Amino acid sequence: MRRGELVPNSTEVKLVCLRQQVGIVQVELRTCQAGSVCPCCGMASGRVHSRYRRQVLDLPWQGLPVRILLRTRKFFCVKERCKRKIFTEQLPGTVDRYARRSSRSSESLRWLALALGGRAGSRLARKLGLLISGATLLRQLRRQSKPPSAAPRVLGIDEWAWKKGHRYGTILCDLERGTVVDLLPTRDTAAVAAWLTKHPTIEVVSRDRASSFADAIRRGAPGAVQVADRWHLLNNLFEVLTRSLDRYRPAMRAVSDRLSSASPAMSPIGKPTLAAERKQQRRESRLQLYQEAKALMDSGVSQSEASRRLGVSPRTLQRWTACGAFPERKRRDFPSSVDGFTAYLTRRVDEGCTNVSQLWREIREQGFEGQLQTVWNWLRLHFGRSQNRRRSTMLKRSHPLSPKQVAWLMLKVDQSRSKYLTVLAESSPELASIANVAKSLFDLLRNRDAGRWTEWIEAARRSPLASFAKRLERDKDALLAALRLPWSNGMVEGQVHRLKLLKRQMYGRAGFHLLRERVLHAA
Repeated sequence: MRRGELVPNSTEVKLVCLRQQVGIVQVELRTCQAGSVCPCCGMASGRVHSRYRRQVLDLPWQGLPVRILLRTRKFFCVKERCKRKIFTEQLPGTVDRYARRSSRSSESLRWLALALGGRAGSRLARKLGLLISGATLLRQLRRQSKPPSAAPRVLGIDEWAWKKGHRYGTILCDLERGTVVDLLPTRDTAAVAAWLTKHPTIEVVSRDRASSFADAIRRGAPGAVQVADRWHLLNNLFEVLTRSLDRYRPAMRAVSDRLSSASPAMSPIGKPTLAAERKQQRRESRLQLYQEAKALMDSGVSQSEASRRLGVSPRTLQRWTACGAFPERKRRDFPSSVDGFTAYLTRRVDEGCTNVSQLWREIREQGFEGQLQTVWNWLRLHFGRSQNRRRSTMLKRSHPLSPKQVAWLMLKVDQSRSKYLTVLAESSPELASIANVAKSLFDLLRNRDAGRWTEWIEAARRSPLASFAKRLERDKDALLAALRLPWSNGMVEGQVHRLKLLKRQMYGRAGFHLLRERVLHAA
């Protein structure tokens, strides 16, 4: 689109006159070319057959619609053997053949369709003075040809969700240029392999650890080097480590109790709150259900049958079985604006002050900006509910770390600097082995040290993570390529995020064709 010009293309047309009528602006143009080229034989001709007038819509001026009255010509073809004797003058920079809109107006509408889709683009176009329906916008977009792209050499491949857990598609990106190459409506191995077969220039493919993509690459591009994405490897390690630690919840709780026992023994004031009593009742109910399920399965009843008898979902029973012990629910501690005054409030309660209004006024003088109810809720959470206001020494109760928190400590914190990890390793040799193997793989992947792979796999085979190591060994070539080569799926994940945004903007009303066009043509 040419900017800063009154006429669409000054090399093709010239302005004759400009008229303003009620609710519309009329621009009269005439062609200024000496001749034209026959679209059939390509021969230039200057023999005019006739003249006629076309009416074309153009971009609006200050919200007013603009109509172009274009005086153009028809020519005789000078080549005797040409099948077309008469042809119309072609003005590609001004208006396309048979079009009712100028080229720059059509281009603007295509950009609106790419950015917003049909209905939303139509609403914005009306605000700008372009009267067009959502269906016409989509037709404009479908008529647009895909811009030519170079053959990819390094490809990134990943899945995207039509509906999470139900339907998935495939996105393919050129990692060297940072662009989306194509979008597939499915992630089937056959469909991905067929696409790879049509693109023989591919030399390197970065992927996650999905076996379907690995099989498709072996079938469609057998000569390509497969690279396992390093982030997915680290994420798989964290997930496997978390599931493994589920079995050791009693040991982790014992370590937390052992460390907390070094502090003075404390208890809440008076009776527990009503919410705490209900929470304890729900825990006892879940514990009873867990014990019944364990008794049924120990007696030989299948998980599906136990699920039907107890009214518990099969996935819950699978999680209980994998955990090996009653899974305690993690307490959710939310930050509070009162937390900054914990030391002062604890000291004042120890001194015997239990008047919430008095404590609230005191911390307001120190800069607290919250309300009285906030302080009352915080005190009830930390000190419980008291019938008599006499107070004994008390500290905040400690809670055991969850498997996710322990897994994070094992991977990110040096064991020699963490008292919790040191005591945990001393209490259970199996946990010490899990921590050492997981930390070694984490450092190996972060430092991209391929030389330590053999040493790590030998140690992992003798640890509780042996099954995970076996799965990694089956994908050994892709894993070692990830340590040697710089490619990863980071850019692909960014494109998937952009695809999700486009998909949600469409509100589920459009199909795969429009989504693919918007992803491939979006700026």
